Amino acid sequence: MPTIDISTTSALPPARRKAVSVRLARWFADRGVAPAHVIVSFHELGSKSVFSGGMPLDMLASDEYPVGYILVTCRLGPGRDDHFRASLAEFLRTALSAVDGVPFIYIEFRITLPQHVFLAREGVMARADVS
Repeated sequence: MPTIDISTTSALPPARRKAVSVRLARWFADRGVAPAHVIVSFHELGSKSVFSGGMPLDMLASDEYPVGYILVTCRLGPGRDDHFRASLAEFLRTALSAVDGVPFIYIEFRITLPQHVFLAREGVMARADVS
């Protein structure tokens, strides 16, 4: 169950969030993942909440680039190889750069074992790797 968290310096409009989510669901579907299993969440970062080298990344925003940066964390199963991750990173760059030509995008992958994910279905908790 791929889970993707996208954090931006300013809120993306709901239509833009939906468009990115649909594109991601289709990208994963083309690689054999059921679209309903693709979880995408969006988060707005407050001013001066992310720093690099002691400098706030807010400085990347400008009139030309209102969204100065985007941080993405992708949690994927251990069966996804380097090629898969590189392809997903490039897809995310393309999909998210369309926002406003974002000057900086950070994408991090975290391998998550299915037995470390729990889902509540109809009030019953179960591990993701158990039907």
